[in-house]
Order: sequence, then structure tokens, then C-alpha cells
Amino acid sequence: MSYQIYTTEGIVLRGKPFGESHKFLQIYTKDFGLIGASVRSVRDLKSKLRYNLATLSCSEISLVRGKNEWKIVSARLSRNFYSDFFSNNEALLLVARALSLIEALCPGEEKNLGLYETVNKGFEFLCRAPLTKSELLNFEPVLILRIIRDLGYLEKSHHLDIFSKSDEWTENLIVQMQTHRREAVTHINRALKESQLVRKD
Repeated sequence: MSYQIYTTEGIVLRGKPFGESHKFLQIYTKDFGLIGASVRSVRDLKSKLRYNLATLSCSEISLVRGKNEWKIVSARLSRNFYSDFFSNNEALLLVARALSLIEALCPGEEKNLGLYETVNKGFEFLCRAPLTKSELLNFEPVLILRIIRDLGYLEKSHHLDIFSKSDEWTENLIVQMQTHRREAVTHINRALKESQLVRKD
């Protein structure tokens, strides 16, 4: 019996071991949104997929849809965000927090290309222009504002439009957030509180 193979880009958020060498992965994909997928023998030292599907890796992933879950048949590594930010612990933690937020708020298998591009563009900017600790404090609320915007939770605020309407990243934008950070954090916290209420209903 043949199965249709789907290929998409995806960021591995986390993995849970099962069996002797298998894993069940949570992946945020470009074409299907948040999915769970199993991959066999990936923990085996000889597995070709071992590094291509590590946590915080971004890969081109080929899958088939099984009866109860997606199953990964191949993966080709595009980049590994853990390796990219290994020498900058603050940036690495920021990346992990952003992806954890996406996992918590995403409705599941629902394509959101805008959100996928927001995350990738933000992380690419971090790679191109390494930021200081104080600059990272300004970068994070810009990224989170855009994430909750793409998920439909952001309230309108004329003061924050400059950060949430555009998808461009510049050093000047990071500097500008310094004077708006308190207001941005207030908006983010309110949006997160309301989103949790929505998810409980």
C-alpha cells in the first residue's frame, strides 16, 4: 500500500523518547502548523536523522499521514538554532521561550505562514546581528508582539504599530523599543491572559 509523502519546512520544538530508539516530536511546520510526528530509530547512534531532527533544528521534513499521527520518513537539516546561539545563552533562552509560546498558543494543525515567517526572520536577524543583553531585552517584545499579532491576539495600539505592522528587522527598530518596552510588555501580558481564557472555553 502506497502513502502520499508530504514535504515541508519545520522547526523541532521538542522530542519525547519512546521504545528503544524512537521519538515523538512536536514540530511547527510551514504548511501544516503545529504537528506531532513519530520518527523511528532516530536515537540510534547510526541514524542519519539524528542531527537533522534535533531540538531547535529547522529542517526540510518529509512525512506520511498515518492513521493516528504523522510519521517522518526523511529530513534534511537547514540550520540548527541551538548551534547558532550556543555561545549566547541569553539569545538561546529567548529562542526557546518564543518557540514554547508558539507551542502553547497554536491551535494545532492550522497553517499560519505569517507566523512561520515571523519566527524565521526574527531568528535570522539574531544570527546576522548579534545583540547585547540590553538589546535582547528590546528584541524580545518586538518578536512576541509579532507572534501574538499573527495568532490574532494583539490589541490595537498606535504607539506599538511601528513594531507590529512591519515584518522588517533593523537595529534602529530595536533601539526604538527601549522607550516603549513597558507598554509593549503590558500589551503582551494582557494578550497572553486573554488567550488562555479563550483556550479554556
